[in-house]
Amino acid sequence: MSGADKQKLDDATATNTANKLVLRDANARAQFADPNTDQDAATKKYVDDGLSPKANKVSSPTEDNFAGLTAEGDIKDSGKKPTDFVQNANTSGAIYLKTVNNELQYSIDGSNYIQLNRLTDVYGLEWNKTTDSYTRLGAAAEQSRSFFDSIYPWAGMRRCVLNDLGQIIAYYGEAGFVEDGSTGQVMVQIPKFYYRAESFPNGYRWYVSPNHRDGFQVHPAFIRNGVEKNYIYLSAYEGCLYDVSASAYITNDAQVADFTATTGDKLSSIANVKPCSGLTQNLTLPNSRILAHNRGTGWELLDFLTSCAVQLLYLIEYANFNSQACIGRGVVDKDSGSGNESVNTGATSSLGNASGMATGTNGLVSVSYRGIENLWGNIWTWVDGLNIQADHKPWIADHDFASDKFESPYTYLNGTLASTDGYAKDILFNSSIDYGFLPTVVGGSETSYLCDNYY
Repeated sequence: MSGADKQKLDDATATNTANKLVLRDANARAQFADPNTDQDAATKKYVDDGLSPKANKVSSPTEDNFAGLTAEGDIKDSGKKPTDFVQNANTSGAIYLKTVNNELQYSIDGSNYIQLNRLTDVYGLEWNKTTDSYTRLGAAAEQSRSFFDSIYPWAGMRRCVLNDLGQIIAYYGEAGFVEDGSTGQVMVQIPKFYYRAESFPNGYRWYVSPNHRDGFQVHPAFIRNGVEKNYIYLSAYEGCLYDVSASAYITNDAQVADFTATTGDKLSSIANVKPCSGLTQNLTLPNSRILAHNRGTGWELLDFLTSCAVQLLYLIEYANFNSQACIGRGVVDKDSGSGNESVNTGATSSLGNASGMATGTNGLVSVSYRGIENLWGNIWTWVDGLNIQADHKPWIADHDFASDKFESPYTYLNGTLASTDGYAKDILFNSSIDYGFLPTVVGGSETSYLCDNYY
């Protein structure tokens, strides 16, 4: 060691002396000057002077309590422990977290979880096709059917009278709302909604919201030839005919339809009439389409996309595919007879926008889902916009409907439907069709799985 280095060691000191090595004193302490730059060592006085104007020490603290700042910057005991923030907390105060269906849930025992981040306008349902069971999701979790009466889009479904130009004359309950066809057709207005769907190994989940959310898209029923619609309309009642030559509605299903395009008779939706049938007249899908078009621009038959929208809303609301058990069997138990045995329209007129069944024997009287009378039962109904090839491959369109067409504007749904008759048990679900309920497997029953027969 050089003499200069030995001198440095000899001059080492515990005081804050410049250019001297640091030597701890008998109490293992050493002194420094107050810091000047970010890299300098801090002294006790510097730290105390820095903190003292910001907050004071907690007075009378309670062990394990949370603490917070007052408006003056002092630290204050909150009086709350971690266990105060969960119901029925366990003795250790532990909280377990996990995600289920992209939703955060917590538990205090590791088994019974409660959802935390529930969006208030997203309503969902999970169908486990393996166990044939249902679980409400999102803001619908743990809710009953009546919850939906004040929730959009369900609460926005309402009967109205629509003139041939598509203008609303009156809503149900308003002055001017009449169902005899004198001022227009009785329709059900359905507000636009957004949806998201996903599959998992044992089933499917569907979500609906009146507002756009991440991962959601407008239901395709509200997009026609690239144009987004705020509302769609579905007839409140099964179709009867308006005889243009007689300027009168045909109330008894007289077989006198004029299927001339543009100038012929018009399909109608009014109360207290016999639905039209093809008992002896040629009421084919193409001819029925003409009758709908004759009413004016924009008028169509019930189409596949609209049907899917209504079915999805029903399913999330009732959490059960068995609509006949939830609302009513509908007119399905009458003898077939030899003529048009359907009951007259309007039996659910008094229900207005509500769901339910008409007064009488279940199975012999009409039913209504949110103003749509006899969505099932009573009489066979054409559904447009869906064509199925002989090899059971489905094609759909949202405009320019035509029968037996398998090219644009129709698109292939990238799947094959069931090839045998029977009660539906599973559905076609892929990126082309995650909003519909087309059967791919049969083997269910009247009261299990999709609860409907597939022909």
